[in-house]
Amino acid sequence: RVEYLDSSEEENAEIESGEDKMAVARAIMKAKELTAPNANMKDNLSLVDSWIELAKENERQSGQIDQLLEQLGQIPPADSPTERALWVGALINPLPAMGVAMEIRPALLTATS
Repeated sequence: RVEYLDSSEEENAEIESGEDKMAVARAIMKAKELTAPNANMKDNLSLVDSWIELAKENERQSGQIDQLLEQLGQIPPADSPTERALWVGALINPLPAMGVAMEIRPALLTATS
């Protein structure tokens, strides 16, 4: 049976649980790192933009990445770390597979935080 979760409810529950009140704040900071200019990357590209550039070099079909980006839509905002993580996961491991990254979908879908 499939159970759909509301990520904002999950994030609020994590904050209110008191176990680790900073977990969501850390997730938001990590989410921001994905799209921030990165001095370690060529031309200061963000991690997401660098991945897109590299993936375009290894497309199985011309325009595959552009089509994927169109299907995914805009990257969710950093203050929605769960949605952003799922978006990046879909970018890295699309279906059909591109064969350029390790399989991350199971780990992403079963992550508890």
